[in-house]
Amino acid sequence: MAFDPDHVPFSRRGSYLACSLNADGDDRRFFVRNVRGDVPHDRVFRLDLGGAPYAIEAAPARMELSSAAGDVDVSFEAPSLLRFEGDCPITLSTYVPSEADPYQRPYVVRTGEAACRVNAYSHLSKYRLTAREGDLTIEAPWNGQDSPHVSVTATPDSNGTVTLTLEEYRDEPRWIDSDATPDVAPPGAAFERWLAGIPSVPQEFADTRRLAGYILWASTVAAERRLDREAVYMSKNWMTSVWSWDHCFNALALADGHPELAWDQFALPFDFQTETGALPDSVNDAVVERNFVKPPIHGLTLRLLRERSDAVGRGKLAAIYEPLTRWTEWWFDHRDHDGDGIPAYHHGNDSGWDNGTTFLVEPPVEAPDLAAFLVLQLEELATVADHLGKAAAADRYGDRASTLLDRLLDHSWTGERFLAPHSGTHETVAAGDSLQSFLPLVLGDRLPADVRERLLAGVAEEGRFLAPHGPATEALSSSHYEQDSYWRGPVWAPSTMLLVEGLAASGEHDLAIDVSRRFCRAVAESGFAENLDPESGEGYRDRAYTWTASVFLVLAHEYLQEGR
Repeated sequence: MAFDPDHVPFSRRGSYLACSLNADGDDRRFFVRNVRGDVPHDRVFRLDLGGAPYAIEAAPARMELSSAAGDVDVSFEAPSLLRFEGDCPITLSTYVPSEADPYQRPYVVRTGEAACRVNAYSHLSKYRLTAREGDLTIEAPWNGQDSPHVSVTATPDSNGTVTLTLEEYRDEPRWIDSDATPDVAPPGAAFERWLAGIPSVPQEFADTRRLAGYILWASTVAAERRLDREAVYMSKNWMTSVWSWDHCFNALALADGHPELAWDQFALPFDFQTETGALPDSVNDAVVERNFVKPPIHGLTLRLLRERSDAVGRGKLAAIYEPLTRWTEWWFDHRDHDGDGIPAYHHGNDSGWDNGTTFLVEPPVEAPDLAAFLVLQLEELATVADHLGKAAAADRYGDRASTLLDRLLDHSWTGERFLAPHSGTHETVAAGDSLQSFLPLVLGDRLPADVRERLLAGVAEEGRFLAPHGPATEALSSSHYEQDSYWRGPVWAPSTMLLVEGLAASGEHDLAIDVSRRFCRAVAESGFAENLDPESGEGYRDRAYTWTASVFLVLAHEYLQEGR
């Protein structure tokens, strides 16, 4: 399986290193990057092959670089160890950012004829470069404080071969003996074992499944520093963190074949829960962001994990019950400022729909999807409490779910549509036609038939939200619709999956299948983009997003696979 390194980084499970093609002036150059969370400049080394331009072919096990000077294979011997092997000079130069931190002090220390240690523009990691075959030369002018430019070149030996390794380390290098081979599985074999646990899909999508599996595998980092669990990052391009709703989609995709990793993805944000119960906006190995939260889709996710996999046993239910309770209560304790029993989002970012037209109303906004998610979360707490023998709590949460649903209908349903009023004044705006207001469909047959039918008619109307490549997030006919406008038009993986689950819960299985097929074919054509054009299918922004890969796998497996 080949992939385009212009869009998809070359990495492997457990690594914080990633190889990418990025702009360097007018050229696209190969960079070794470090995706640790608080590194201000993730490009660490630029690769050159004797000054010649090179073509790249990339696959999960290796990258092959071809140039007029010669050829080089790049592979991971271990998550922290890159290997460059070829027949031409290989140069790794520290990348100098335009706004370099003057206190980072890059330097190089030769530790033998064939090895050196480099401190690049990062306080977090250092790098050991070793010529296992060939000769090593170093260019590093010293100015009395540092070496602003460091180039390390390995040239072929008398047999015409060269092997250069690059190890990231934080304490001391692990692979001291340059002839030692790390005791780890070859990346190709490791990836194939991983792929065996990725959900099956129709034959039409076999190649797309492999790429989706690779993106999930390569975007996983080791449990280090702040992270007590392996973490599937959003991407190893730019979004190098876990956000507190994208992890839910990744957990669902991994649940069948990698249940322990799936559970770690679901539970990870709860490791950073505040005393009041809030989940963080995002986390990585170094930084916890708390300016925003994310929507409470965790009750729905837990139910789907229970129903569709063996990832959740009684012990895990017991472990998550109290954190999920605190997260649920947080919305009622800290986001219901007018005391009407309907919690509100403080900002579009809290909902995940950052600039969606729901937030043309000045926040806080009592968006109907929030109440719907909390109804499901309260129901799931009731179910978990029942499993754990907490009968009184089960009854209490069940009653609260019914009460919240009644309040949502009384409060926000006009007879024609759901509104998203300002919390306090309850003022609304007529502008905008967002798919977000249709997400209460996740409640399925809990909704009265007339409400459900109105919502279904809205999302089934061809050319309103329903477009050739999936459901637009803003109606195509809306005055606020734009092709490349983030949440005001493009197709997104999470909104698509939530809509499909709502359609299925409402008995509209044929439409759920149709929407799934449109989305899956779009990503098969355009890659696992952050979002896609609903009419052309063009992928926007990052093309290696894990939640897009995960939603593809879930929809193709659950809704497009024959016999399911």
